[in-house]
Amino acid sequence: MKDTRESQPSFLGENASEENARVFIIPVCYERTTTWRRGTGKAPLRILQSSVELDDIDVCTGKDVSPFVHTCTIVKPADIAALTTSLSQIIGSANGLPLVVGGEHSVTVAAAGAFSHLGIKPGSVVVFDAHMDAYADYGGRRDSHANVVYNLVREWHDVPLFLAGVRTWSAAERTFVEAHPQIHVWYSDGPCSWAEAASNSLQLLHPPVFISIDLDVLNPSTLPWVSNPVPGGLDVSQLLAWVRRIFYRFQVCYVDVVEYSPPLEEKTSTDLTVAFILKQIIGSYLSCPNFQNP
Repeated sequence: MKDTRESQPSFLGENASEENARVFIIPVCYERTTTWRRGTGKAPLRILQSSVELDDIDVCTGKDVSPFVHTCTIVKPADIAALTTSLSQIIGSANGLPLVVGGEHSVTVAAAGAFSHLGIKPGSVVVFDAHMDAYADYGGRRDSHANVVYNLVREWHDVPLFLAGVRTWSAAERTFVEAHPQIHVWYSDGPCSWAEAASNSLQLLHPPVFISIDLDVLNPSTLPWVSNPVPGGLDVSQLLAWVRRIFYRFQVCYVDVVEYSPPLEEKTSTDLTVAFILKQIIGSYLSCPNFQNP
């Protein structure tokens, strides 16, 4: 059904009813701790606005995704605690996959808190990121984008966490990761290719899988507009191929896509790139063996 909200477009320009939807896009305009390039707070609206230019069909799966997608009202929380409360309410009532569109990476920690509040615990966590994000304290904060993996381990200390695409870290982060054997890291410039790493990661995962995609995992030549770009990394096809493998093999309980920081001009091709990534994720979910039509 067509979206009638004037101030906020829905993904692809249409909005399934909550009853019929199987994917719930949750736009989160949250930016409090960005340390280099700002702009993640405006990313969700820019992505939704651009998505209306995309076709409804996911070319990899042949699925028309629009009848299954409900776009929730944009969330603009004051802090992580407020965001955790909001996500608890939205995720708790969603009959399908929560797909959070950020916003800075700390929204992932709020989502984890919401899951715990709802009594839901994932079997494993996959974080795509150029950084380890494993600081206990960063700039005097413990709730920043650089504390995400540290806080996920504190939230779910016995859940395996696979960190994919890392290509920069501090000594403190490396020490933390090495002290926690449940964390498995693929270094994108290491001897293991992304395809090998994807296959290896599938041997470590247990359902349901909680996925967080920090877009700086991508090569800046593909997506330069992120908060903290790092040379090297995956291209879009490699990232999506990895995600599709996870969906095909396991039940996925949550996905977020974060840290897009669009430029000041009104329109850019990277807005469409991120919207395309979201559409491909939705198509992967709708074509996975665990999906059932409403």
